[in-house]
Amino acid sequence: MSNQRRLIISIGLVVLIVAGGWFAFSYFGQSSVGNQQSGDQQVVATVNGESISQQELDVQVERLKQQTNSTSSGQLEEQALEQLVSNVLVRQEAEKEGIEITDEEINQEIESLKQSFGEDTSYEEQLKAAGMTQKEHKELLKEQLLTNKYLETQISEDQIEVTDEQLQQAYDQMSTQQDLPSLEKIDEQMKEQLRSQVAQQQQRQLIQELISSLREEADIETSL
Repeated sequence: MSNQRRLIISIGLVVLIVAGGWFAFSYFGQSSVGNQQSGDQQVVATVNGESISQQELDVQVERLKQQTNSTSSGQLEEQALEQLVSNVLVRQEAEKEGIEITDEEINQEIESLKQSFGEDTSYEEQLKAAGMTQKEHKELLKEQLLTNKYLETQISEDQIEVTDEQLQQAYDQMSTQQDLPSLEKIDEQMKEQLRSQVAQQQQRQLIQELISSLREEADIETSL
């Protein structure tokens, strides 16, 4: 994965850290209303009274374009809006619970990101390539970390259990794509990779269920 792509993924609010793993979520809603105006910016959605502007949506669409190979602008716009709605819902819940992110936590995340780049590039160069300022990046990191903290309070490691049957299913799926020895004969490192893959799937499902429950209780209107 290129350094620029790593930076873009790290700053996308659709990316979550839960129990040490990186996961993407999106939930597709069906609410819709006519276009509204907020000052001179078109409002494309409201979430419990909080507006999402066309400008925010355009930025999120551009990020998705760099993360995916999709060429359908309509599909990307819908996906981007639903991700923004989900982000707002989670952030609102985190703020209700008094969860906060300090400047020190943000700076630590940036330092960790800088160390992930090779000697032939820099954090500043990657920000420029992504079309972002450091202030914008910090704001995105703050919301991402806030989201992560909230999800960690809602989804615990105890909720994740990988059974032998699930491990076998993951192996069977992988074995259709490449020639592998039987599950009993593969090395422990590959078994751990399979086990981690199944755990990630379970975590994604729990995240989607959480977002779904938040959406059911929320007042959401969209114009797409």
